[in-house]
Amino acid sequence: MPDGFRRLLTGTLLSVFFLSSPCIGEEKIQQFSSLIAIHTDGGLTITEKITVLAEGDKIRRGIYRDFPTRYKDRSGKTKTVGFQLLDVKRDGKREPFRLENISNGVRVYIGRGDHFLPHGQYSYELIYQTDRQLGFFERHDELYWNVTGNDWAFTIEQADAIVQLPAGVSAHDAELTAYTGAKGETGRDYRLDALADGQVRFEITRPLPPGSGFTIVAGWPKGFVAEPTTHQRLSYFFQDNLALVVGLTGFFLVFFYFIYAWSRVGRDPARGTIFPRFEPPKDLSPAAVRYIMRMGFDNRVFSTALISMAVKGRIRIEESESKKTIIHRDGIQDETPLSFGEQVIFKKLLANQESFELDKSHHKKIRSTRDVFKTRLEGEYHRHLFFNNRRWLIPGILISILTIIAVVMTNSEPQTILGLGIPVLVMFVFLFAARSIWQQGRWFHAIIFGVIAIVSGLSNIAFALLSSNLIVVLILVLLVGVNFLFYALMKAPTRAGQKIIDEIVEKLKTIDPVNDIGPLITPEARKKVVNCIDISVGQGALLRYGDHKKVINDGIGNYMEPIIMDHVEVDMEVYKDELFAPVLSIIRVPTLDDAITLVNENEYGNGTSIFTTNNYHAKHYEKSTNVTQCGINVPIPVSPPYYSWTSGKESYRGSHYIYGPSSFDFYTQQKTVMSKHILDSELSVEMPVNK
Repeated sequence: MPDGFRRLLTGTLLSVFFLSSPCIGEEKIQQFSSLIAIHTDGGLTITEKITVLAEGDKIRRGIYRDFPTRYKDRSGKTKTVGFQLLDVKRDGKREPFRLENISNGVRVYIGRGDHFLPHGQYSYELIYQTDRQLGFFERHDELYWNVTGNDWAFTIEQADAIVQLPAGVSAHDAELTAYTGAKGETGRDYRLDALADGQVRFEITRPLPPGSGFTIVAGWPKGFVAEPTTHQRLSYFFQDNLALVVGLTGFFLVFFYFIYAWSRVGRDPARGTIFPRFEPPKDLSPAAVRYIMRMGFDNRVFSTALISMAVKGRIRIEESESKKTIIHRDGIQDETPLSFGEQVIFKKLLANQESFELDKSHHKKIRSTRDVFKTRLEGEYHRHLFFNNRRWLIPGILISILTIIAVVMTNSEPQTILGLGIPVLVMFVFLFAARSIWQQGRWFHAIIFGVIAIVSGLSNIAFALLSSNLIVVLILVLLVGVNFLFYALMKAPTRAGQKIIDEIVEKLKTIDPVNDIGPLITPEARKKVVNCIDISVGQGALLRYGDHKKVINDGIGNYMEPIIMDHVEVDMEVYKDELFAPVLSIIRVPTLDDAITLVNENEYGNGTSIFTTNNYHAKHYEKSTNVTQCGINVPIPVSPPYYSWTSGKESYRGSHYIYGPSSFDFYTQQKTVMSKHILDSELSVEMPVNK
């Protein structure tokens, strides 16, 4: 074969190969044309014709077109506009399509999912209507319209827009301009033509690269398009700010519900009449006082209990050279009674050892002790002296959750709100956890938790404030905050608890052993009383208040602190002996008849009193007790001279009574009753005074 012919054949075959091989070219929009008709009611009808070159790369089944229905206008106000798709065609024939909601509007997918387009040129036509696209200003009305949008991934070779001005407006009466380029750019690559019948045509003069768009502005004198009425503007406000309206409504529902719940169960009872007492709040240890005042447990409650145990001489608290805190048994005054809660701590930490180091290495045992102590306090005082009312929080929390969900669903940027709401909630949870950890004494961990919560929470809030609706963000923050606020406020003392708190706040412990009580008759009498108390504590009685061994008035005189003995039994020394000393022994009995039996079986009978608003109980007690001095709603009546002095049983010595007719009739044992019938609110244990 001649070389020339061989070269000719090879060239021909190569030409045939390249001409027949598939070659993917550049996909692009060859023509983007828009016809915009402005109606006198403010609505728009728009016909778009988009001619594309498909090469099987991104345009495979068809195209999609995005229409923003929620955006911010040039004044910064959020607007929600209408959108109604009327018709979709491809190459003059109806084409299947589907709508899908996107973050700021609607996306129209054009084409069938099971059909791939052959390579080539296709012309799509969309007809749709929209409203609220016009701006109404003081001197003119205006259309500001992005013809092509800025989200195309293709070059737009040619674009034009014909605007049909409102009826009665000519092109010469209109103010017209346009911009080209990426978002925010103000390129002027366009030309403008005035057409007949109130039409104007805008056309770009150079292709638009991917990400660029074509925006037109047309203004005309007022009076040709009807402005929205007041009713329509109000409707538009709710439409544009639906998330705000929902958020505010939910917030106020939650807030007023919590106000209602707080007024029902969270409001502290009215403070009662404050009057001086001569004893501290009964049955309360220092730790219990703090627990009741705070209506909750914290680390200082535990610390207070330890200090109280040290004050009572049951433990010693020392700080080692390595700055570690160590508690030791103090066997010198081991008989000093502890409160029930303090007994728990003592048994848990020092039951089987002489000392215990309050160190991180023992945190499990310390925490276990705190939990048991806390449970003991809750069982003793919670519900009796205060309620946390947490079940009343549930409706408010549920309304808050529903409000947040509604705000997310109605907001124009739900992903931003959702992305904010979760970190804000986590921030409050972390802060709440940090507070609990701080109360447990783990300050380092609490600080770490708090810093993480604040930094992450504030950074997310700042991001949301920059990218979303400021008011909606603040509403969500307030919504979470109000739940935590009322979590704290819903705690409320009972009436009994309020009475105790009143006594604590007003510092009613005002008794002075020297000036208010007076001394015992002899040192031997004081020693006898101290010995009786010691024996009774050893028998199981609880020294509720007072230090019977405390030296008063520098040892001058036989003074003694007032003593309250609790859980006394009839076989204990303080009950069996008649102590003329400031010692109150508390014996607990289930019924009134048991109390009467207790009084009658006691060998002494100097006096007895009952405090009640029930007249039957008062009369029954008066008739049934065999004590010769009986008080009803008054302390034991020590009769002044113009009453007969009466005393009986082993409390009486001598052959004659001191005062009154008993000096003549000494064979008759008399009984003196002093009675005062009162209302419940007037009940008082104060000694009556003649005025």
